[in-house]
Amino acid sequence: WMPLVEAKSLDKAKNLCGGWLSSKDAQSLTEAHKCMAELEMAQGKVDEALKDLDTALGLTPADVNAHDSKLQVLMWARRFSEMPAALETAIKDCGKEGTEAWIDFSSRLLDDERFEEGLAYTKVLEKHYPKDFRVIADMGVLLAATHKREEAATYLKRAVALKPDDALDNWNLGRVYDELGKFGLADAQLRKAIALETEKEKKQEYVCLHSEFLKKRNRPGAAEYEKKNCPGGAPEDE
Repeated sequence: WMPLVEAKSLDKAKNLCGGWLSSKDAQSLTEAHKCMAELEMAQGKVDEALKDLDTALGLTPADVNAHDSKLQVLMWARRFSEMPAALETAIKDCGKEGTEAWIDFSSRLLDDERFEEGLAYTKVLEKHYPKDFRVIADMGVLLAATHKREEAATYLKRAVALKPDDALDNWNLGRVYDELGKFGLADAQLRKAIALETEKEKKQEYVCLHSEFLKKRNRPGAAEYEKKNCPGGAPEDE
């Protein structure tokens, strides 16, 4: 049914899935309700879609795709406050399977600038995956976005300790140190991130942003550093 939905052949998908609703097989019924939820979402029928997904999960609780779909629907419908409870249930039902999908929602909430909602969601992840550097880093970035910089630094230091060679986490820690006025620590952390970054364009971006950091703080040799390493000048937004 999924190829039919993706191809926008909604009538064909509905006929196919509707025929499974009379099945006595739990897996077939699960697929039928997941399909109906997709069709309902295509029409903007959020409550109906959630009802079908809950029915599917009642039949097959460990269905990662159904849990993922429910989180997708809640996010699409801007029902962010319901996402932590839905995530808690997903982790309980699925164990470690689906972890990648669950973590991805933290980044999506951050990108959507839903910082407080992102924190509430990611705290659930932290409870279950306290040693996953991605979760800890997301907590740090979300805290920084809500101007809780001391807490953000604590989380980002933990993330860096868990994954010392992650350039982005080192960079974000440096940025938070800068916002806290700890310029020496910030400089050291930003330089470390530059050294760790392996992607050429990203590394150049970091170098240019670092040159701007040095200029704004009137660091000795800042002009020469920029001329040598970032002749085109740093981006306007640091």
